[in-house]
Amino acid sequence: MSNMCAADYRAICENFPVVFLRNLPKMYPRQNSDLVRRFISFIDAVYDCRAHLFVLAEHGIDELFYLEDINESDYISDEIFAISRTVSRLHEITGSAYSRKLHFYSQMSSQEVT
Repeated sequence: MSNMCAADYRAICENFPVVFLRNLPKMYPRQNSDLVRRFISFIDAVYDCRAHLFVLAEHGIDELFYLEDINESDYISDEIFAISRTVSRLHEITGSAYSRKLHFYSQMSSQEVT
């Protein structure tokens, strides 16, 4: 992820409707802000492109970001909001309703092409 940008993530999700991530680490926004920003951009691309995402990690979605030592004075509120939005999107992406929406979207897209 280190040499990629939002346009790269979007291209991946547009060309590969199923994406797998493995060994996803716990993220520490104060220490790895660049990694956190890139991951947020990646999840935004997955969400916007309606791609399927499968994640292999040792922790759950709610434990993905270590936020205990962060407060509003340490971190700008826009980034805290982006992290919260990403967690929310991950919950939605991994839910069964999202999967049904994707299947319906795929059927609609196929019909429009023909």
